[in-house]
Amino acid sequence: MKILALSASPHPHGNSAHLVDELLAGAREVGAQTERLDINAMSIKGCQGDYACKRFGKCGVKDDMQTIYQKIDEADAVVFASPVYMLNINAQLKTVMDRLFHYMNMDLSSRINPPKRSALIVTQGQPDAELFKPYLSAIPQILGMLGFGETHMLLGEGLRAPDEATKRPDLQARAREIGKQLATA
Repeated sequence: MKILALSASPHPHGNSAHLVDELLAGAREVGAQTERLDINAMSIKGCQGDYACKRFGKCGVKDDMQTIYQKIDEADAVVFASPVYMLNINAQLKTVMDRLFHYMNMDLSSRINPPKRSALIVTQGQPDAELFKPYLSAIPQILGMLGFGETHMLLGEGLRAPDEATKRPDLQARAREIGKQLATA
């Protein structure tokens, strides 16, 4: 079992990154191999809408997304993690999500077979966990359309300082449990 985490935080030790590490630790506890990529440190351009991925089966943009595609292909489960910026996931993760269009055929069916397991970790300073849910609920739908199975979601609310998740044993325990579920489901 291989689990890949795509951490979009510009803070490699921030709240969403910390919860990713907890999730991956939980997965390793039950025998999974894990890897975390910090996509903020990678060079990833936006989708160019050239449909090369549909015509040739391969994205035409040559950047670090090629590495991400390879690692997604090799993984059994993929974790997506982002802080909330302006009501939604940040631009770094949104860019990766747009580029996952690569996994759809021309008829918009998925190329991912069988479906991969997935999780979404989102952290926000806003203490109201319900406030941004209408925006964030689209992400599991997008992942489902792309060919990922049910998406486990962890929302860390009220995390203003970059290290507050380290002081929230409830969130850390939930992250570890999701990691175990991804690795054993």
